[in-house]
Amino acid sequence: MIRIEPLRHAAIGIISLSVLAFVVDMSVSAQNNNAIHYRNNGGSSHGASSPGTDGNSETLINSTVKAANSVTSKIKGDIVMTESDSSETSPQHSKPNPDLKSLNKLVGSWKVSGDAQGQVKYEWMEGGFFLVQHFDIDHAGHKSKGIEVIGHLQPFGEEPGKEIRTRVYSYLDGLTLDYVYEVESDTLTIWGGEKGSPAYYKGKFSADGNTLTGEWVYPGGGYKTITTRIK
Repeated sequence: MIRIEPLRHAAIGIISLSVLAFVVDMSVSAQNNNAIHYRNNGGSSHGASSPGTDGNSETLINSTVKAANSVTSKIKGDIVMTESDSSETSPQHSKPNPDLKSLNKLVGSWKVSGDAQGQVKYEWMEGGFFLVQHFDIDHAGHKSKGIEVIGHLQPFGEEPGKEIRTRVYSYLDGLTLDYVYEVESDTLTIWGGEKGSPAYYKGKFSADGNTLTGEWVYPGGGYKTITTRIK
């Protein structure tokens, strides 16, 4: 990453040196003109002063130095103003919604038994905005494997949605399935599609949080599982 501050100071230095060179050049030119004037007028005729002591030359140099200082101060002022404006308008990093902390109960690796068998693993993605489930499950001879991304929907320029929503990506059949998660005390509810759906999972955590006993319910069927923490 390029650091801007050293470049800005370098720019000021270059400009200041350029102005200084201009001052020196003007001084030399003024002294040369005085010398020519001095020689052409026989040394000191018409009241001309000796080279290097011309009052006009000194006045010109002083004026030019003041102008150089003014330009440098203006440049520094503009940079300070720009830095101030930039800090005021730079976006602040948002923080994860506090209700996502309720999902901490799920973090870890679990063994699934009962009417379905397999393993699942929940872990937070960097930043803490999304929890990811990796699943590999076999139910009634049907194998399911994939990932589920869990968090709040937040389109660009909008506030996060109120519900904790998920999207499942199924590796073996290409399905994408949506759910809504709710954790209240020791109870986990997963709604299929939308909250209040007739298809849902409801499970209860043990007192030590290491066992989740529950059941999937949907029109025409359902099945029960026991999910035990491995680590």
